Amino acid sequence: QLSPFTVTGTHAVVFTPTSATTQTSFKLALLAGVALPVDGAAVNLAIADPGEGARLNFGGVAGQNLGIGITGLALSPASVTNSSFSVYRPDATLLASGNCYADGTQCSANLPNLPVTGNYSIIVQPVNGATGTMQFWLSHDVAGTLTSGAPYSLALTRPGQNGRLTFSGAAGALIAVQVRGVATTPTGQGILVLVNQPDGSLFAYTPLPGNGQTVVAPPLPATGTYTVFLEPESAAKGAATALMD
Repeated sequence: QLSPFTVTGTHAVVFTPTSATTQTSFKLALLAGVALPVDGAAVNLAIADPGEGARLNFGGVAGQNLGIGITGLALSPASVTNSSFSVYRPDATLLASGNCYADGTQCSANLPNLPVTGNYSIIVQPVNGATGTMQFWLSHDVAGTLTSGAPYSLALTRPGQNGRLTFSGAAGALIAVQVRGVATTPTGQGILVLVNQPDGSLFAYTPLPGNGQTVVAPPLPATGTYTVFLEPESAAKGAATALMD
């Protein structure tokens, strides 16, 4: 991943073999990348030559909350089980990274709140020089507001999409968040539920099984706006009803 060029012109690439290398050959290519739309159709990636990678670009706005989903990962040879992906800020520093496995596990990423507006990049690299195909999705978090005693129906219709529900709380208050009616595609996937404090730090969390359950939190430590974050596992799509008491 190259930093943004600061000067227009011809740039040199220098290769320095190790002291033990007497002869070598390789292919070199610049990855211009393809556009990955936020909340748009999935982008199909095909990595045809051993050792190649792929690059995706998306325009991000400071403050956005986005999620990545990867579906349909198929690698060759079959002994290779995963592909890495890394997300870079506009200044080419790393924002997030992960590995997607051919069985569908760990094939999503909740990106940190985007720090700046600009062009972000995703570098995809199957391990051990494998080739393969996959689909990439990029989605806004589904946002909503929880009100005590009022059920909130949440639908996460895209692979890798997350839910972000907020509620106002007073220091010392006792609350419980019920998550019921969980349905996922594929079936039987769980949903991770986290409750974050007004300053963004973690307050409570629990992985929910397929049927859902109630998250009982300690007394709220501060007055302000809390966030309930819901993330289906393995890039699953999901639906649930949340209720705060």
